Amino acid sequence: MVYEWLDDVNNNGIPVKSPEQKQPTHGKEKGDSAREFLNCIPKLPSHYCRSSSTKLYLEPIFSTKADLYKVYKEYCDTNNKVACGRKLFFKIFDELNLSLFSPKKDQCDICTAYEVKNVSEEVYTKHIQKKESAREEKQRDRDRALQDKSLIVLTLDLQSLLMCPKLEASALYYKTKLGCHNYTIFNVASKDVKCYFWHESEGDLSANSFASCLSDYLESVIDESIKEVIVYSDGCSYQNRNVIIAQALLRLATKNNVTIVQKVLERGHTQMECDSIHSVIERKIKNKPIYSPQNYVDKIREARVFMPYRVSHEFFKDFSKLQYYSSIRPGTKVGDPVVTDLRVIKYRPDGLIEYKLNYGDDFSGMPRRAKIGEPTPQDQVPNLHTDSLPIKKKKFEHLQQLKFVIPKDYHSFYDNLPHEN
Repeated sequence: MVYEWLDDVNNNGIPVKSPEQKQPTHGKEKGDSAREFLNCIPKLPSHYCRSSSTKLYLEPIFSTKADLYKVYKEYCDTNNKVACGRKLFFKIFDELNLSLFSPKKDQCDICTAYEVKNVSEEVYTKHIQKKESAREEKQRDRDRALQDKSLIVLTLDLQSLLMCPKLEASALYYKTKLGCHNYTIFNVASKDVKCYFWHESEGDLSANSFASCLSDYLESVIDESIKEVIVYSDGCSYQNRNVIIAQALLRLATKNNVTIVQKVLERGHTQMECDSIHSVIERKIKNKPIYSPQNYVDKIREARVFMPYRVSHEFFKDFSKLQYYSSIRPGTKVGDPVVTDLRVIKYRPDGLIEYKLNYGDDFSGMPRRAKIGEPTPQDQVPNLHTDSLPIKKKKFEHLQQLKFVIPKDYHSFYDNLPHEN
């Protein structure tokens, strides 16, 4: 109540009106302006957000709630609206179940909960042991790769969502923009980096998209001298730990007579070399105008000797058609281990999959349910998309409206984007 009172004082600290003197519709008018503003701000589609969350995430154009409130005040001034105070604004923000979009590598939930005594010592200790075990395992594999030329060790990750256009123009706050994606693979021994870049009309964020990128890279580096490949990633299910990725890697293992091993880092402690690469790219694009996706590709190339590879809809393959394993769930009944419990997954040249629930465990055979066929080197993978992906009609209209802040040289790109009618 004190904060609400402070919103309505003059320069001498004296209330202009007591709560009893306020017009009954004045508070509602203030709240209406906040709701109207927040409803105008574009929200991200659900596939960009955490699967466990029901919140609506704003496009990543606001760093803090304070930034959002500042733009709201400007919105009210421009449109002759009555602005509410911060407390009411943030209350309405929460009531609408909104949240600012933030990268997935936030502070660890378990460590944060432990600091405020909401997690037991036993749970925290086990978590830290898993973190250290993963870190030590990765260091051992890195050292091996530096000595053993028959071993390749990779880390990979998807950069935080990039929006296009990206400009310092207020018009962008209220218009939906084109989502762009940069999937980065890093070879820890050779320091080779490859960035697979596409926008939402060229590909989606399905497991097949990531399987296509990883398969393409592995096909380019595996030769007769390579006997084993180890891939480190976070545990993101749709991106790294799923049956689609498993089909793709098992196909490569049998085709190239090589062992491929996936290793998953502990949740909340998944920092990898790819994060440093993404930081370099983010510094390169900071405060720089981005008018089209190609501008991102150019900045990635300038950031270092990275290898940006622009992919189109023809690039992506549908690995779900292979069906070597119908599932990679290690258990068979309620209470048994599930996919998110997998810590290590091994794809053998003989077409079998093995797994570990902890780095120190022995390998166990993955149950093979509803097997359709054995992997063979001749297996063909069909295209995932037959054509470019249409964007939403509303998004196309918003991008057309944004052309007035974009140089004419880029207008044809936006005019030719396929879209829903």
